[in-house]
Amino acid sequence: MRYQIASAAALALLVPAIATAGTPGFVDVNLSFLDSGSTELTGLGAGGSVVTPLAGNWLVQFDGKVIRLEGEGTATSTSGLSAHVFHDGGDWAVGALLDYQSLYGASLWTLGTEAQYTAGAFVLEADLGLVTSETFGVNEDAWRMSAAATWFANPDLSVTGSINHLDPTDSSTEITAYGLDAEYRFAGTAYSVFGGYAYTDIGSGTEFDTWSIGLRYGFGDGTLQQRRNEGPRWLREENPLLPL
Repeated sequence: MRYQIASAAALALLVPAIATAGTPGFVDVNLSFLDSGSTELTGLGAGGSVVTPLAGNWLVQFDGKVIRLEGEGTATSTSGLSAHVFHDGGDWAVGALLDYQSLYGASLWTLGTEAQYTAGAFVLEADLGLVTSETFGVNEDAWRMSAAATWFANPDLSVTGSINHLDPTDSSTEITAYGLDAEYRFAGTAYSVFGGYAYTDIGSGTEFDTWSIGLRYGFGDGTLQQRRNEGPRWLREENPLLPL
């Protein structure tokens, strides 16, 4: 738990320097509740996203998160870092994704492509990538496919539905997660609250429910819709269970 609190404090200390540079992004803290029927876990996490220009209409987005999970006498941590290099075409964007996650003793790398299109109050995005995992010396590959649609009910209120699928190349166990998330920004402030629910089916009879709530601080932007258009464009997955 001390590790997560220290991470959140470190992110908060970085905000003034980044915001002064005019780089849009956000930092947040969140609380998660996980229930598989036989196991219940509580997670405390911290994370953030930031965007910076490369050249012309090319930009890069960096995401980071760390989550501490505790319950029933056990404790573990998950963490992740990702980079999106993309071309910003205004109402559309295409790019490449590189993601690393440490999860339950496994190291997972994802290399993929992603695309996004904005139509008025709606933002549609999808990605396709190859996940390479190593767990106690055992390597396995999987294809990851995901899609999401975000609706801005108003510039400071968004609702997102998503589906994520993991298809291992060396086994028949497929993993699918369905998510529903919402975020509300307090008008005239840099703060917003968010929450979500995810249902995950591991295909072998194991199912998980995940609920999450959190507080977010945005910088270098205005409304939530402006942040999505001008700041971190790509969604950062909150599911602490899986690389989805």
